[in-house]
Amino acid sequence: MALVPPHLSLRRSRWAVVVVFFANGALGATWASRIPTIRDRTHIDNAELGVALFAAAVGAVVTMNISGLIMARYGSRPLIIITGCSLCGALVLLALTSNWPTLTGCLLLFGISNGGMEVAMNAQAVEIERHWKRPILSSFHAAYSLGGLGGAAASSIVVARHIAPLPHFIGASAVLGTLVILAIPFLLHNVDRSLEPPRFTPPSRATIILGAIVFCAVLGEGAMTDWSALYLTSIGASMAVAAIGYAVFSLAMAITRLCGDWITERIGRLVVIRVGTAIAAAGLAFALLIPNPVTVIIGLGGVGVGLATVFPTAMSLAGKSSGMTPGVAIAAIATCGYLGLLVGPVLIGGVASFLTIQIALGSVVILNGVSSLLTSHVLNNGRKAVRQ
Repeated sequence: MALVPPHLSLRRSRWAVVVVFFANGALGATWASRIPTIRDRTHIDNAELGVALFAAAVGAVVTMNISGLIMARYGSRPLIIITGCSLCGALVLLALTSNWPTLTGCLLLFGISNGGMEVAMNAQAVEIERHWKRPILSSFHAAYSLGGLGGAAASSIVVARHIAPLPHFIGASAVLGTLVILAIPFLLHNVDRSLEPPRFTPPSRATIILGAIVFCAVLGEGAMTDWSALYLTSIGASMAVAAIGYAVFSLAMAITRLCGDWITERIGRLVVIRVGTAIAAAGLAFALLIPNPVTVIIGLGGVGVGLATVFPTAMSLAGKSSGMTPGVAIAAIATCGYLGLLVGPVLIGGVASFLTIQIALGSVVILNGVSSLLTSHVLNNGRKAVRQ
């Protein structure tokens, strides 16, 4: 039976949500690309930076857990308006920070805004996919990655021209904030009922394994966002080259996500996770063992390819776990991912401060290697625990 083309209004809503995902990714990349500059200007070390980034993760996790309650009453569209504007404002405030306390406070606001925006835009994406009647969710996450690529690429040009963070952040916030505002009229109304805030529940054995894998993957993504530019500058790369490194990571992740559904259909979900985590570990190991800007950037691309589909694939498997209802399993997996966001900045920052940033990022290699082994265990015994 031929598929009925989606209604024009639904197609417009899809593109509006794509724009929101793009803007969110670009705002995050804009901040990430200027972390070395902000760190140096505030005269803080890597440990203090790790604590400040931890504040952003705390803000995001707290907001993610209360956004469901907010949307249950007001819907996701007003939440996107509020958090989108506050995220742009927080980005500008970050450029005005001059010491560690103000940086931590602004990052807390940035995390609060980003967490609420991510939940709200994913609620819109889930509802559109439900009406679309076929899988399209990865396209939204690809738009997020493309936004990260665009933000990093633009930042590279800005840094090369020696433009200060304040005019850079004001310009980025004005452009991306305008995109979000233009998309608002086309968003779906009252989208909230299908999304519950994540909460911890007693997990099954399969969910524990998947949760550990997601923890490692999200921690790795956060490490690339927060520390890849710093690592490149630590080996002598310029600020512009450091921004290119994150851009390559984002591009590799975006391309892989665009192909993710096609790949999964051919080799299976568990194999996608096993191979992806192994590629991520190998890519980062390559970048750390050969500390040259060119090899590091190539390695970062490998990390992007490897991690791109781990989180969404693990979420899909969680919905198929035996012994748990899909909603409970997915909530448990999501909680593990948010825990990775909390632990990552402090872990990497602490180790980098007491030892070196290379050793700190080496922990991400180990974690992803362990994830690949865990997935192999699930693959060998998975039919008892997870139904592909």
